Amino acid sequence: MPSNIARLARAVANSGLDDKGNLVKQIVSYRSGLGSGDLPFQKAIYGSFGWGLNIDVAQIYDFISNNYEPGDELFFFGFSRGAFTVRSVAGLVCDVGVLSAVHMSRFAEMWSAYRSNTSGEPFRKSSWYLDNKEELGLTDVRVRVVGVWDTVGALGIPEWPVVDWATKVGLPINKQYAFHNTNVSKNIDYAFQALAIDEKRLTFPPTLWHKSSDGPAKNLQQC
Repeated sequence: MPSNIARLARAVANSGLDDKGNLVKQIVSYRSGLGSGDLPFQKAIYGSFGWGLNIDVAQIYDFISNNYEPGDELFFFGFSRGAFTVRSVAGLVCDVGVLSAVHMSRFAEMWSAYRSNTSGEPFRKSSWYLDNKEELGLTDVRVRVVGVWDTVGALGIPEWPVVDWATKVGLPINKQYAFHNTNVSKNIDYAFQALAIDEKRLTFPPTLWHKSSDGPAKNLQQC
């Protein structure tokens, strides 16, 4: 049975009217979620440990880089681990901007530097960004909507006991994917999260959003 995300992707028309009544093209990129590999062991491994997150983030960002044009509106939707992924990509886009297609060869380097920025300071104040910003061809972009269902875990994986144990002994299981900030970015116009009222599994606590002090109050709804 198709997920809400798949149904939503299929429902988007190829074109629509902008606020001036002009016909504009609408482009959709859909990726099956983590934990949906072809074989049972792939589903278990990918889903439990979040393997594939790095690839998904890179491919979604690459899609944006190759298709974005000034004036475009970006909408992100995801469920569970996919919610973590789209929140990560939207956060990257809001914090850093969009690389031009000709500069995508620098993405891996930029993504690594972004994930390593754990100082608490904005990435744009980091030494790596300041040293490289003139060479990256970045475009500042606003995200129109991020809509998610049940963002799973602050690390993008279920909070299994083995993950908790690994954290306590200092093993970096998925630590590199941890959210830099759970506040809604001031560069996101609207953020929505639907939370399952009957989800009781302790290993699947949702990662909530928080209102940003410098963002409009209307931009966040969670229920």
